[in-house]
Amino acid sequence: MNLRNAALEIYRDALQAVSPMNLIKASLKIDPDRLRVQGAAYPLRQGQRIHVFGSGKAAIESAKAVEKILGDRITGGLVVSSYEDVRMEKIEVFQGSHPVPTQKSVQAADLLIHKLSALSDDDFYIYLLSGGSSSLVEKPAYPVTLNALQKTIRLLLKNAVPIEEMNVVRKHLSLVKGGRLGDLTRAKGVVLIVSDVIGDGLDTIGSAPFFCDPSTYQDARDILFRHGLWQRLPASVKALVAQGLAGAAPETPKEQNANIRHHIIGNNIHLLKKAKEKAETLGLSAHIMSSRLRGEAKEVAKAIVSMGEEILGTRQPFAPPVCLLFGGETTVTVHGNGKGGR
Repeated sequence: MNLRNAALEIYRDALQAVSPMNLIKASLKIDPDRLRVQGAAYPLRQGQRIHVFGSGKAAIESAKAVEKILGDRITGGLVVSSYEDVRMEKIEVFQGSHPVPTQKSVQAADLLIHKLSALSDDDFYIYLLSGGSSSLVEKPAYPVTLNALQKTIRLLLKNAVPIEEMNVVRKHLSLVKGGRLGDLTRAKGVVLIVSDVIGDGLDTIGSAPFFCDPSTYQDARDILFRHGLWQRLPASVKALVAQGLAGAAPETPKEQNANIRHHIIGNNIHLLKKAKEKAETLGLSAHIMSSRLRGEAKEVAKAIVSMGEEILGTRQPFAPPVCLLFGGETTVTVHGNGKGGR
């Protein structure tokens, strides 16, 4: 067996299994009087049409899949992604910016705010959320300027701040994160999520535009101090956090909006299970070692290599050939002019 070719086949097969098209197809069904998502049923009036929104790097492909399933039941919508695509009939596409928000991200937020706030109590929507949404859709909270927010995000990226902590900071500098976007509409809706974060925290994925936020301004300040970033922040960012600590700026919503339900339709462990299944069909012993790998990328790589060396040298804890599967999110700290990130 050519192990390199086997590894590539396992990777490609697992990746295809978690493509937005396949995830949506497996999760979403429509009946005349209800929408079904992973076994949950959402009542619809006979012939009621559905609005479709979304943001993230998987938003366009997810929206295409939804169009195929719902067809004429879609009344319109808008998705924001990192690239443009006009091959949809019912759903508009707007290109935001990633990994640092720009004016396009602010325009995207304004469009979503306008469309969502125009919905009535009788409307129903689907929101397609995936990784990258935090940057693609943004509206800084006063007095933070876009330029100040950009500087802050770059600081967080270059210092390898974990995504959970980064999004705590983002949520407290934004008008559309931490449940705030969801609170702008009266309609009932369901959020379909492709998770890109360890543990699948609904309060972290995409900075949780529709999910309540347990974190506080104090948490955001503590994170910035812990990473040595507070003194390097723009004045307007420090001013907003200070206002929040004093109770002069509103906190993010702490109770979940009863009109909004969330479903995770794809995540890291789902991909790892599919990879394991494929490896076993190729005759390999396969083991999911972790779906929560984290830390500095170069150090994590050393640990993984040492496992391989142990297997080859002592046949422990597994005899070769064997397929070890890892998932998670490692980080890269920048010491020069690189971009950093995860």
